[in-house]
Amino acid sequence: MKKCRKLMSMLLAAVMVLSMAGCGGGETNATAAATGGGGGATSGETSGGQTASGKTDLVVGITRGITSIWPGGENDQGTIIMNNQFYNRLLKKNYTTGELEPELAKSWTVSDDKLTYTFELRDDVYFHNGDKLTAEDVVWTMNEWHKNETYTKDYLVFFDHAEAKGDTTVIMHYTDVYAAALESLSFTLMGILDKSYVLEKMGDKWDSSGNAQSRDVYGDIEPNGTGPFQFVEKVSGESYTMAANEKYFEGKPAFDKVTVKIMSDANAALVALEAGEIDALSHAPSSDKMAIENNEDLVWYENADTPYLIWLMLNEADEHLQNPKVRQAIAYALNKEEIAIATTDGVGQVLHSPIPESAVGYAAPPADYEMDLEKAKALLAEAGYPDGFSIEMKTTSSNTYKKPSTVIQAQLAKIGIQVTVTEVDTYWSDVAAHDFSLGVMNLCIYVPDADQALYPLYYTNQKRNYVNISIPELDSLLDQGRGETDLTKRSEIYSKAQQIFHDEVFMIPLCNYAAIIAANKNLKNVEASPVFAWNISEWTWEE
Repeated sequence: MKKCRKLMSMLLAAVMVLSMAGCGGGETNATAAATGGGGGATSGETSGGQTASGKTDLVVGITRGITSIWPGGENDQGTIIMNNQFYNRLLKKNYTTGELEPELAKSWTVSDDKLTYTFELRDDVYFHNGDKLTAEDVVWTMNEWHKNETYTKDYLVFFDHAEAKGDTTVIMHYTDVYAAALESLSFTLMGILDKSYVLEKMGDKWDSSGNAQSRDVYGDIEPNGTGPFQFVEKVSGESYTMAANEKYFEGKPAFDKVTVKIMSDANAALVALEAGEIDALSHAPSSDKMAIENNEDLVWYENADTPYLIWLMLNEADEHLQNPKVRQAIAYALNKEEIAIATTDGVGQVLHSPIPESAVGYAAPPADYEMDLEKAKALLAEAGYPDGFSIEMKTTSSNTYKKPSTVIQAQLAKIGIQVTVTEVDTYWSDVAAHDFSLGVMNLCIYVPDADQALYPLYYTNQKRNYVNISIPELDSLLDQGRGETDLTKRSEIYSKAQQIFHDEVFMIPLCNYAAIIAANKNLKNVEASPVFAWNISEWTWEE
């Protein structure tokens, strides 16, 4: 996976020298959509002209929108960032050690049959409005997530119901063994809600049938979680203001006030970063890396081992792609290193597997297709297309999709496949309806587990099975994998599954995006979370 690093670094250096001439300009919907950036100051000052040692507020810019500040509302990265400040989950993932750690639950046990999970809650947790967290809040939240069509429901696989035993014991019951059950409970959007508060604010809307609880049902109701920061104000499309939770069970954060500014103009965001008008910039364009690293007042934090994947989808509904030799020819025609450099400005890594390396259950994939244009042309000839053919690739206005699409277009032209890249506003609905031939997809596997990387996308009739495949052998392996708790056996299962991916070529892993956040040099304890869940409560100003 690291093989293209030297080439990527050389090309990146050339790109960065050119970008610096334009004062570090960047894109708001391309690499900015998949990376994070930071804030800075000059001569030891921070925003507002205060020195870092006396500063008690923080200003964070983000070059993309924030769809929701409620758990389950959306799963975009802006939503992930905000939810991580307002809410807590039963467990949390330590991405340094790879271990699950206590959060609202101080301990837990699993029954011998692995169908019952018992959690003992902390007894010192309060919601922002002063209500004390009880087992009933957890039980009600989990049951509601499972009952209604929210993003969190997809992670409660085989969950049946939860029950409370006293004020601090929660028992969760599953119908079948799910190997990723605990991992899923650490998902950022699995935040625990205040039952009485939500019912009071929502009234009958909450318990209505159908999609009542999905996405926008919360409207403008202020979030009321247990997290390190509490909601103060929202200026639609502009900013969110948060205040420190004085009673936070892990200790009051260092910042009394945090303002998150939505900055759609990435060029202006970089200027604000360099001028000290903002202290951190989430999702700064990776093309600004050199400019930020060359600024002595800024620090660039990067995490390349992320589960934020990008791949090429090959829809066998297209007559050309029904022939496996054509699909293999496409795989042999691709130069993944070139795609990774162009797509991520050189900060991403080439992928050889549909499963992130950091995922539980990961197994080394079969040998990947290496670029071989002559072999690709020979396969096309064997398939009956010695002169190639024409095919359409749909894309969106976002460079996250357009950049790799145009590189793939140029690469396939070398073997006679003429690709028409068509930008459509209906891309997502077209993909969901399997109305495309070739298309690029990107997705962050927020719960880094092999099951979450494969089952929702490739199991027969799953709603996100965009390439519309149905392979009984693959289905059987995915069924086995999600229920196998022995890691060695689980990896063996997913190794066999990856062989099917390699042989059938209905998707081609391309590259991943790095998680990046830059910060004022005086801002300490900043880390680039691989799932973009910035832990602002752990940041501090240097004394």
